[in-house]
Amino acid sequence: MSELASGAPAVSLYNLRKNKLRWGILALISAMFFITFLDKAVISATAPMISKEFGIDRAGMGMIFSSFVIATAIGQIPAGWFADRFGPRLTLTIAVAFWSLMTLLTASAVGFLTFCAVRFLTGLGENAAWPGGTRALVPWFRKSERGFVQGAPHLFARFATAIVPMITVAIATVWGWRGVYHVFGFLGLAWAAIYWRLYRDRPQDHPLISAGELAQLDADAEGETTAGAARTGTPWRAIFTSRTCWGLIVGAGAYSYCIFFYTTWLPTYLIAYRGFSLGEMGVFASLPLFAGMAGDVVGGLLSDRILSRTGRIGLARKAVVIPCFLLAAVALVPAAITTDRTLSVLLLAASLFFLEMLTGPWWAVPSDISCEHAGTIAGTMNTASNVAGTISPLAFGLLAQGDNWTAPFVISAAILVIGALGWAVLVHPEMPLASKAARR
Repeated sequence: MSELASGAPAVSLYNLRKNKLRWGILALISAMFFITFLDKAVISATAPMISKEFGIDRAGMGMIFSSFVIATAIGQIPAGWFADRFGPRLTLTIAVAFWSLMTLLTASAVGFLTFCAVRFLTGLGENAAWPGGTRALVPWFRKSERGFVQGAPHLFARFATAIVPMITVAIATVWGWRGVYHVFGFLGLAWAAIYWRLYRDRPQDHPLISAGELAQLDADAEGETTAGAARTGTPWRAIFTSRTCWGLIVGAGAYSYCIFFYTTWLPTYLIAYRGFSLGEMGVFASLPLFAGMAGDVVGGLLSDRILSRTGRIGLARKAVVIPCFLLAAVALVPAAITTDRTLSVLLLAASLFFLEMLTGPWWAVPSDISCEHAGTIAGTMNTASNVAGTISPLAFGLLAQGDNWTAPFVISAAILVIGALGWAVLVHPEMPLASKAARR
C-alpha cells in the first residue's frame, strides 16, 4: 500500500492551522481566480446594457463573447510553458497586470469592433490564469491535498461569477456599466502588486515559511521535483501522445462547452426567455453558481479522501469525475423543457453542482502525471477548453435566435456524455508522464 494510504495527511482543520503560510498561498491564488472570473463574467452581466446602448443583437454579442475565448485558446500552451520555465511568480504578475489594464480599457469601447478587440486583448492576458495558477500551487502542497487545493480556487471563480450580476447592478446603478470595468480593473492591478511581494516559486526561498511546513513538503516523495521551475526540456512528444492528456483534452472540451453558458448567456436566458426582471436576474443567475461553489469543495475533498484511504490516484480521480459528467448531463434536459421557471433554475443549479465537483480531481491530474510540466499540460487541456468555449457562446446564440433554448441544452447533455467516455477510456492518472518520456 502506498504512503498515501498509510497515513499521509489529507486536508484537515489541524493542517490549516499548522501550515498558515501554505494556506495563505492558496488564498492568494484563489483571489486571483476570483478576479479572473470577475473580468471574464462582467461582459455577460453588462451585455443587456451594452446591447441596448450600441444596438448589438444576440449574434453580435455572441461574437464579442467568443472573441475573448478565441484569445484564451491561442495562448494557453505558451502561457503554461512560460510558467513552467520561468516560474509562476513572474508569469502571473505580468499577466494579471496586463488583463486588468485591458479591463479598464473596456470602459472606453465605442461599438461592436472595439468591444471585440478589447475583449480579445483581455482574454490574451487571461491565458496565464489557469495553467499559471495550477503550476503556482504545485510546489506548495502534497499529493494528498491536490484535489482540494486545485478545486478551491474554482470555488472562488464561481463565487465571482455568482456575485457579478448583483455587483454589476449595484455599481451600474451609481456609475453606469463603465464604472463596473473601472472597479474590476483596479482590483486586478492591486492583486498583481501584492502577489509579486508575497509569492515565491520555491517554498524554501520564502522568508516566512516555517521549518515544520518545509518538513511536510520535503516528506513528499516528489518534493524535490516540484520545488521550482522546470529544469528539463518540455517532453512535447510525450504530452501529445499520452492517452491521459488526450482524455483531459476531451473532458476539458466537454466541460467548457457547457460551463460557458453560465458565464455568457445565463443572464440573457433568464431575462429574455424565462421572463425574470433585471433585479430578479441578479438573484436567480447566482443560484446555479453558488451550487457550483459547493461542488468545487465537495469534489476535491471526496477525491482526496479516496486517495488517502486507497492510495490509488486513478480511482480517486475517475470515481468522482465520470459520474459527475453523467449526472450533470441528466439534469440539463429537464431544465430546458420544463415550463416552471424556478424549477428550471434549480435543475441548472444541480447540473452545475456536478460539473464543478469534477474540477478539483480534473485539475489535479496534470501535477499527478508530471509536476515539473504541470503548467504546460494544464495549458494544453485548457486550450481545448477555450476552443470549446469559443464555439459554445456562438452556438447558443445562433440556436436560440428564435427563442428555442431546448436544442442547445440537449446538445450540451450529449457532449457531457462524450466527456465521461473520454475520461473512462483514456485517462490514467497513475501513469507518470516522465516515465513515458523516458521510454521514448
